[in-house]
Amino acid sequence: MVSVRRTDESFDDFVVRTGPALVRFGTGLTGDRAAGEDLAQEALTRCWSSWQRSSFPEHQDAYARRVMLRIFLRGRERTRPTATATDIADRTDDPAASVVERDLCWHALQGLSRAQRAVLVLRYYEDLPDERIADLLGCPTSTIRSHAARALAKLRTLDELRPHPGATR
Repeated sequence: MVSVRRTDESFDDFVVRTGPALVRFGTGLTGDRAAGEDLAQEALTRCWSSWQRSSFPEHQDAYARRVMLRIFLRGRERTRPTATATDIADRTDDPAASVVERDLCWHALQGLSRAQRAVLVLRYYEDLPDERIADLLGCPTSTIRSHAARALAKLRTLDELRPHPGATR
């Protein structure tokens, strides 16, 4: 759901309302909570100048995410190769196994190109359709599908290479 800018909303209110979601989005893109916070802060800094000029678009949440995507895709944010254990939801009952699983997942995502990672985060984390992702990234829908297919193929290859519990060599 995209919200429309409220004329009485201050920039501080906007940051309080959207900040946590922007940090989660940044964490999904970068694979690291601190880098996600840095990315969100950089985007909000850029949004502030548009807000001051009264040229901030009507759909402010979408605009802030688009700014984050542009910064991320241009590679101007800091990235770190590891993630914290609380960055993504548990996928197993064993706490130790879930930490290993999350770490493997984040490392695999870091091996993708920025565009591929952005497509997967927008598709599976933000639950956006391909047409909306194409609009955000400024490319054809077929390119989005191609990025997603290649990224998923690469992730499957990495999954086949990793040892599975109970497997014998």
